[in-house]
Amino acid sequence: MMASDILCRQQTTVLRGMAAIIIAVFHVFIEWQLPRVVNVMGSVSVALFLLLSGFGIHESYKANGLKNYWHKKLKRIIIPYWLFLTVVTMFRGFPGWKPFLLDFCFLESEFWFIPYLMWCYLVYWIIQRWFSRWLIPAFIIIGFIALNTLQQIEAEQSYSFFAGVLASQHIEQLRSKDKKFWWRVGTISFLIGFAFLILKEIPAVHAYKGTLPYHYILLFIKLPLAIPSLLLPVFFRFLMQSRILYLAGISSLEIYLVHLPLVSYVEKNVLHFILFTAATTLLTYIYYQINHKVIAKYL
Repeated sequence: MMASDILCRQQTTVLRGMAAIIIAVFHVFIEWQLPRVVNVMGSVSVALFLLLSGFGIHESYKANGLKNYWHKKLKRIIIPYWLFLTVVTMFRGFPGWKPFLLDFCFLESEFWFIPYLMWCYLVYWIIQRWFSRWLIPAFIIIGFIALNTLQQIEAEQSYSFFAGVLASQHIEQLRSKDKKFWWRVGTISFLIGFAFLILKEIPAVHAYKGTLPYHYILLFIKLPLAIPSLLLPVFFRFLMQSRILYLAGISSLEIYLVHLPLVSYVEKNVLHFILFTAATTLLTYIYYQINHKVIAKYL
């Protein structure tokens, strides 16, 4: 049997929903100071989200080229993010012009993932605009530079977005493979990620946290463990029918942003977690309606 629908739109939406929910829960676990090994699924889900973003942008490019590229990003990411920053600033107080403008321009932010994603989109646009013949070599070089120069939380994701672009380039070949092939790929990828995870937890190795060699170890954890996640809807078809995961997928940007300011208020008890979930759900719904029925309508 062929996995002919792997990474179809329904699957990628469900996977984005899974990733968004896991990231939100992961941030609560960090706040609760649970053992760091418990939190690994959060950063693995970030890798999955970036991979899906790279896949989606290249699928769009194959269909439409760079037509309306930045107009789409303006409607779906840039203006919603600016709106979010404005609301957060109103509640928290103005941090000063320098940090506010750096955040506004996607240069430095406590909400690091959105600026990081925007830089991935910018790099992709530059390469496709002027260097499309060298897409793969360019991403390999840029990923290597990122791995060796960025902070740990960003460096460990240096090739996640590119992996999605690469998957899109070869999607027809990937969809022609049978499930036995994907079992092997998923198993090998998981074993690589798990082996490096065990290596990281060795005290003598963990002592190198924050150094360049540690970045390389993390690289071989996050992306390899994200790859088997792509196969979940293939082998567990019921996930495709989940309305919750689908809704989380189409509102993944909103979930990611609205939950972050709430995390610090979640004490380590069930009631607080329920209230956090309810507040995140409500604010996600409001934010989604604004983004899709106001911003998208008038731009």
